Amino acid sequence: MKNIELFRKAFDETFKAPTFKSERVFELWVDLEIVSDALAGPLYGIKTKGNCNYVYKDKKNRFPGVTNAITFREWAKNLSSEHKRTLLEFKPTDKIEEIEHKMLLGIAGKMHEIIELAFKIQKENE
Repeated sequence: MKNIELFRKAFDETFKAPTFKSERVFELWVDLEIVSDALAGPLYGIKTKGNCNYVYKDKKNRFPGVTNAITFREWAKNLSSEHKRTLLEFKPTDKIEEIEHKMLLGIAGKMHEIIELAFKIQKENE
């Protein structure tokens, strides 16, 4: 399977909205959405157009320092790391929270994998 096909499948799995039983974990997910949304924009560009080259020319400074595939990967990994750090600070208080927290940690791991695929695709487009 080509990188773009793998990427599209991984994108859909990573960025679909989960369902929650726990109010605390739902609130955590909402708090993390700002990071997810920042990543989702360029990654959605890759999914639909095969690249996110627009981030290299962003005049609004939404992607500071991003000028090529390598700097895009750095920017995305920094956001992904921030996302995971916030998740790791959360301490579940019951079994449902624990299960849903693990689900979010799994999504964070997928996010890291999708960034690597995005890097490969962007590198191929340079």
